[in-house]
Amino acid sequence: MSKKNDIKPWLKEQWCIPTVGADFVWRMEDVLDLYSEPFNPKEPVVCFDERPCQLISETRTPLPMEADQPQRYDYEYKREGTCNLFGFFQPLTGWRHLLCYSTTYKSGFCFVYAICALMYYFPLLSPFALC
Repeated sequence: MSKKNDIKPWLKEQWCIPTVGADFVWRMEDVLDLYSEPFNPKEPVVCFDERPCQLISETRTPLPMEADQPQRYDYEYKREGTCNLFGFFQPLTGWRHLLCYSTTYKSGFCFVYAICALMYYFPLLSPFALC
């Protein structure tokens, strides 16, 4: 007798199975060691990430929320362009900052502007670690 959650060998999913080498482990341990250091305001630890984002708008007005019914919106949308999001986070203090730049600029310029903004918040009186 088969059950709903039985193994189904005919179903397959494609995955990227990473190989973790010594170089990766060494770099990860280096980052984890950095996170475990005590807070030092003269050498702040700041995490930095970039993400492209698609800007969309609704083509039809969503239906409002009702009792026992969430707000409903149509799957159709209008593409309004793209942007790059740059996020900064200082894990030991909880400080965070987000920048958004239009992709009409070349991505290299956006990265330079983001690093300049980071230097504004953390003047380079001494080195800082950027993860």
